[in-house]
Amino acid sequence: MSTAFLDSMAPKTDHSETIAIADAATIEDLRTEISIFQTFEDVEQIWREFETHTAISCYQRFDFVESWFKHLGKDHGFQPFIMSGKDENGETVFIWPFVLKTTRLGTHLTWAGEKHANYNMGLNRLDWAPYLNRQVILEVFRKAREIFSFDGIHLQNQPETWDGRQNPFLPLKRNASPSYGYWADFAEGFDVYFKNIKSKRARKRIRWQQRRLSEMGELTFERATRKEDVERFLERHFELREIRFKSLGKYDALSEAGVREFLTDLSSRAPQEDQPPLELHALLINGEILSIYGGAIAGNRFSAFFNSIDIGPASRYSVGDTLLHHMILDCAERGLTSFDLGIGEAGYKQQWCNKTDVMFDTYFGFSVKGKISATIFSYAQRLKRMVKQKSQLLKMALWLQSIKNR
Repeated sequence: MSTAFLDSMAPKTDHSETIAIADAATIEDLRTEISIFQTFEDVEQIWREFETHTAISCYQRFDFVESWFKHLGKDHGFQPFIMSGKDENGETVFIWPFVLKTTRLGTHLTWAGEKHANYNMGLNRLDWAPYLNRQVILEVFRKAREIFSFDGIHLQNQPETWDGRQNPFLPLKRNASPSYGYWADFAEGFDVYFKNIKSKRARKRIRWQQRRLSEMGELTFERATRKEDVERFLERHFELREIRFKSLGKYDALSEAGVREFLTDLSSRAPQEDQPPLELHALLINGEILSIYGGAIAGNRFSAFFNSIDIGPASRYSVGDTLLHHMILDCAERGLTSFDLGIGEAGYKQQWCNKTDVMFDTYFGFSVKGKISATIFSYAQRLKRMVKQKSQLLKMALWLQSIKNR
């Protein structure tokens, strides 16, 4: 068996070699041609086609990753390092959307989208992924280093399973991630889900909240499907975020340079389609936007990226929960079966989610510098997990953070 590495940015005869996969690997008679792409333009066509035939989150869709790189990744010094494999029939079997990140601790491969993606993983053909094992994956990385040198891999926030299938990267050396992913499973129908997730008293309170909001004016729910709606929703979103986070004395990660442009670009790409790269949903009273959620669909799951809520008088009736209730119901009516609220602990996530995704991080060094870096990051993430999973320590950490940002 053999694997050919091809550099898409240089003459293929310059960066091409035959790789003998070790006999101890469980893959037999598998021939895979692997290309390394350094621009998104070169891989766009095969990526867009392939993403419709595999199980991924919306964070692996081409539009999300390419827009993230254009508005955030490029300015932070990331370099595309996208690996794509084809079998002996010329059919794509995987796309691993990596970028190179260089710091004082070396140059490492990390997932494109980085902290702006809740779920990180590769795109793998479903019938091919089970053949991967730890030895084969590491052999691929080692041979790639002979063409493009990097010190190691730092791969965070990877789900152990997705859509009922094991993540092929799970056999790599790993840590448990600091937080879990939270999602709602309503495959048996919204009514069954809602009855199971909410007590009779809680359902009654939700109805009461919606009545009180309706008494304040005309209560409506909208999804932005026109450019002018996208601009109006996003302008209001950032306004609400700024007011709320200032009142809480917290730092808002969405206030970073480039984020506004990233979200504007993403939500402006075909908003009228059934599954645009970013959907914006809003709750309004008398035409005034009081709550916004942004997210996208991949497969049968809607993933929420971000939200914002008004802290005025209507907030006492949980405008965020009211919009969330409407969106999950809307997703069920559109034929979806799940809805996630991303990674990280929060009370409202436990209130609406009946499932959790167990996450893991991979830190692996190839060079001396890479091994040192992997050890440092690994222990740092373990400490972070300990803090997050211990409620008292978490409360203290949040308190210290609030003081720091005052």
